[in-house]
Amino acid sequence: MKSISLTSLCSYVHIGGHTQVHVDEILFCSGDRNYTQVHFTDGRKLLVATTLGTLEERLCGRAFMRLGRSELINLKYVDRFDQNRVVLINGQQFYLSRRRKKRIHELLCQQVVQYTEQRSSIAS
Repeated sequence: MKSISLTSLCSYVHIGGHTQVHVDEILFCSGDRNYTQVHFTDGRKLLVATTLGTLEERLCGRAFMRLGRSELINLKYVDRFDQNRVVLINGQQFYLSRRRKKRIHELLCQQVVQYTEQRSSIAS
């Protein structure tokens, strides 16, 4: 019998149907009513009959952030950001909603600080 570590199980998320994917494979998700288009780091896309809100709940506590009504991004793949938009490593741009702009900017700045601290501790 093959053993599976608890850590590896926590890295997977059920996105719909019989599909589970590794969290780090998800680049971003875009929602449209009761369906969500999941975009992967390798360029694949998958349409699932799961709402964006449900996926957001399943990804809670991980490096994902809701940008607006229909976008959920993986913070690990943010290339750059400014006051009005976020750009992912694949060039995909997302414009920030007015209501969430301040909170998103704070979280992104916090993420940059954490990433910088991790890199400096690894280099030491």
